[in-house]
Amino acid sequence: MKPVVTLITDKVGMINVYIGDAKFGVFDQIDGKESDYCWFPRSTEKLSGDAIMAIGEKLNELNAERKGEAQSESTKVFADVHNLFLVSGRVCGDDDDTVHIVSGNDIGDAVSTFEEQLRHDSRYPDENGQVYINTLHPLSYAIDQHI
Repeated sequence: MKPVVTLITDKVGMINVYIGDAKFGVFDQIDGKESDYCWFPRSTEKLSGDAIMAIGEKLNELNAERKGEAQSESTKVFADVHNLFLVSGRVCGDDDDTVHIVSGNDIGDAVSTFEEQLRHDSRYPDENGQVYINTLHPLSYAIDQHI
């Protein structure tokens, strides 16, 4: 059964992502109101492929609404995940990998978005801005392979 993803906006405008009663991260815009939302996981618990797909669909819906491209409820279909990528990596000095689902036209776009997010979000900024990529897959492949 497909998990239900709930989005709840808090007092500071952060969009919290819940599956059931558990918070699994936030959707945020790193470049201001004109940029797409990205998912920042906040839980160490592994998510099932169905849960990742459900989060990806919500992310696509949110970005479509932001752009004024949302379909009406009666014609809405499942989101296309072909522009979503699973990327993990770290900045120099950080011992833990960070995993994000990012959108991009291709792998290069996904890497650029991830690097920017990681530099922005990391408590260990590297002087040279070096980001080490450990995993990079289209989201559909990552789900099929249970990555």
